[in-house]
Amino acid sequence: MSRADLATAVLLRAVTDDTVGTASLSVAAG
Repeated sequence: MSRADLATAVLLRAVTDDTVGTASLSVAAG
């Protein structure tokens, strides 16, 4: 895996975790 691929995977993981976390907070608050 190249460095660019690794950086992309890490970024996608961070975005996914952030989206899931935000959705969980919305559900908990709602």
